[in-house]
Amino acid sequence: MGCWDCFCCFCSGPLENARERWIRFLTEDMAPEDWPDGSKIRERDSDGSVPAATLDEIVTISERDGAVWERCVCVTPEASESFVSPHCVVDPYGGAEIEGWSQDLNTGNDLFLLIHPVCLAFVCRHNSITPKQLWESFYGEGSHYQAYGGDLNGLMYCVDYYEMKERSGQDFRFAHWDTEGRECLNPESMKEVEWLLARPTYLPAPQQLQLVTTKAPSSRESRKVFELPELLDNILTYIVDMPVHVIESELKEDSQIFEAQSAVTTAKTLLSLAQVDRWFYQAIVGNRQDLFFRAIQNFGWMLPFCPADWSDSEWPDTILEDRTVLRGSNIDWRGYMLKCVNKMTPHIRNRWRLHKMAVQFARGTNAHKSEENPNWFWNAGRLAFKPDLQKPDAQGWEVGVRWW
Repeated sequence: MGCWDCFCCFCSGPLENARERWIRFLTEDMAPEDWPDGSKIRERDSDGSVPAATLDEIVTISERDGAVWERCVCVTPEASESFVSPHCVVDPYGGAEIEGWSQDLNTGNDLFLLIHPVCLAFVCRHNSITPKQLWESFYGEGSHYQAYGGDLNGLMYCVDYYEMKERSGQDFRFAHWDTEGRECLNPESMKEVEWLLARPTYLPAPQQLQLVTTKAPSSRESRKVFELPELLDNILTYIVDMPVHVIESELKEDSQIFEAQSAVTTAKTLLSLAQVDRWFYQAIVGNRQDLFFRAIQNFGWMLPFCPADWSDSEWPDTILEDRTVLRGSNIDWRGYMLKCVNKMTPHIRNRWRLHKMAVQFARGTNAHKSEENPNWFWNAGRLAFKPDLQKPDAQGWEVGVRWW
């Protein structure tokens, strides 16, 4: 969030309709002759406009994807009850015009956070934190928000925006420069950042379980120790039941990881055992899909947990009903977990990025401690989140908010 170009404090994404801005850049900001020879964007209709088919081929995000980034609120003590303002529009000079408020906020004068509603709900629910607590972590008493940076952005300089680093300074011209600052005027190169503009609230619904015929023969010798089904059940249950304090400890120990190593090991163990032979495949994939569901919970981001997630993903009620089935689930949670682990859609990939941001906020940093403040530490919220599969009711500021 700067005083000239403003971006979401959590995801560093644009505060405007991403699809509309993308199209405007292609059609208005650059003359046809400015694009490289052979670029489709140079081809125009008789009236000089870019053909709709060309735009649809280049601008691959949907209207809802674009609209998510346009929604913006301010986290500020000026909204005394919830610390969250109504929708606001931000001008190029850092002014935030808030619906229904007579007084604007300005990034050069006021202490507030600009954030997308979907991002605010994500970090608050993921990190068990309120908007007020989020604001206080940056600007509250003892936060030393001027200890690094010397301006009202303060502790924002402690945040690593990962894949969005350097991109937010491009005035949304994602194809204008690459991350090294070199000119990149090929509009087709925008495809590389398609996933950064995909809304993180859309999760593909898990499918009904369909067992396949495995080629691996069933060998009694390979499973002699598991002759009693109860023994295998007990072992697998022990593996997947990961206490929150274990996840928290592992995430604290290594600032380079964003999923507990035990969660990764558990998932790999289940997947590997299921491939031993037909007996293991049936015992785990056929009879114990609940194990994969519990393994998914350990990762902390693969299940919908915000009202916007449920509204956008539109998972059928059969999935909610399936949650009550302790063992013989009819939902292919194994297949769903693999989709998430492999980041198989742009939306899943961007949701993973938001999870990384939330873990970073909760883990915090002491990177900017000094002789004057040797105990300095910043963080926002708690580590180790294990979502369930219950549809959450909108709470507080979430009631009535527009997500897109």
